[in-house]
Amino acid sequence: MEFLLLWKIFTRMVKLRFLFQSRNPTANSNGLKVFARFFGLFILVVTCISSLSTVEANDFETTLKELGNKSRSKIKVAVQSLGELGNPAALPALNALKDKRLAITEEGNLVILNKSENQGTDALSGEKVDTESLKLRKPRINNTVRRHLSTAIAKLKLNSEDPAVRLEAAKDLLKRSSSAVLFLVEASLKKEKIAEVRETLSLVLAKE
Repeated sequence: MEFLLLWKIFTRMVKLRFLFQSRNPTANSNGLKVFARFFGLFILVVTCISSLSTVEANDFETTLKELGNKSRSKIKVAVQSLGELGNPAALPALNALKDKRLAITEEGNLVILNKSENQGTDALSGEKVDTESLKLRKPRINNTVRRHLSTAIAKLKLNSEDPAVRLEAAKDLLKRSSSAVLFLVEASLKKEKIAEVRETLSLVLAKE
């Protein structure tokens, strides 16, 4: 998204530069200098954005894999971190962990099992996995991890750009809310603009 915006700005500047050049032939030298400086700045900004995106992607992948850690405390930290990162791509794995449908291969790859647990998909790529040929284990979690899971899942859903996902999250909280997520509900209510979502969030607060 940032790259596309910068590219639009860059192409607009190029058009303006040639327009200025055609109307002011004597200003070619200065125009070229300004254009060269802007082009250099554009390349620098794009490079920085690309580097940041790569770091974020690596952080997400590393953190997601920690959901399969044998240590409950490390799983808890991973769950909290995924909630903070705000990447909705973590939702399938978090929901699977909560529903005891998350498994780990011997190589450390995460597999999301279906309800029958006879089929699976890779948590990162989404590709189908032949579970029959794999030796899988499931991460063990406790009530503390489950509470953090509920908070992280609610946070990711309430911060979704899709109003339908936010409404679904609000309805889920209305059915089974907890004091741990009330601060999320209050924060979401302040910025929510969709009437139905606002109404449901208000009911969640009133319920508590």
